[in-house]
Amino acid sequence: MSVGGLTGQLTATPGRFQPAQPVEVPTVQLLGEDGTLVQDPDFVPALTAAQAARMLRDMVLIRRFDTESTALQRKGQLGLWAPLLGQEAIQVGVHAALGQFDHVFPSHREHGLAMLMGLPIERLLGIFTGQESGDWDAEEVRFHHLNMVIGGHTLHGVGYAMGQARDRQADPQADDGVSLIIHGDGAISEGDVNEAYIFAAAYQAPAVFLCVNNQWAISEPVERQSPVPLYQRAWGFGIPSVRVDGNDVLAVHA
Repeated sequence: MSVGGLTGQLTATPGRFQPAQPVEVPTVQLLGEDGTLVQDPDFVPALTAAQAARMLRDMVLIRRFDTESTALQRKGQLGLWAPLLGQEAIQVGVHAALGQFDHVFPSHREHGLAMLMGLPIERLLGIFTGQESGDWDAEEVRFHHLNMVIGGHTLHGVGYAMGQARDRQADPQADDGVSLIIHGDGAISEGDVNEAYIFAAAYQAPAVFLCVNNQWAISEPVERQSPVPLYQRAWGFGIPSVRVDGNDVLAVHA
């Protein structure tokens, strides 16, 4: 064959153009199934007994809140409700790790996190009952509005993070907050999410992406969505990532 004036035979090393095998990184886990601590060389729980008890209380509280809200939806008293069952440890661990000036850009299941951040329950439920009062000042609560357009909020979160960086450039004494952007496993295949990753990496925005993998994107299992573990998708954008046991509140917090 001839390419660019060069003539020769094209040969390829066997397997060279085959998909690379994913490199497995150990999942961060600090609690065993029996509740005992698991030693990790990089992550060490730094909580007092009182803080740990508060986290357990919060997990029980938001599960009860979610259970009651799910029952209201099934009775027709709420127009819509996306249950958070099984994600309590994620939301409580995240809340415990947030700084004073951090902002949260949620997906559609972060009701418990909203409540823990101080959002009045009546305002949160007001969204799902069609009340005019179902709204809040996101700047005051630092919890932005729930998003039903899969992945659409990630660009908003990165844009806000870019603004936080600009504020610090203009005033070195400005707060050191970051934007926490939460999305699900299905959203990671949306164009908006990939664009958000690109902007965050290119502009070095103070943004943290939290991908909550509940194994199903509506009816699509995660195995059919990505040939590599989802946390490794971030590597292609130059974003460091780690996989954490989402049922381990200490690991999420760490």
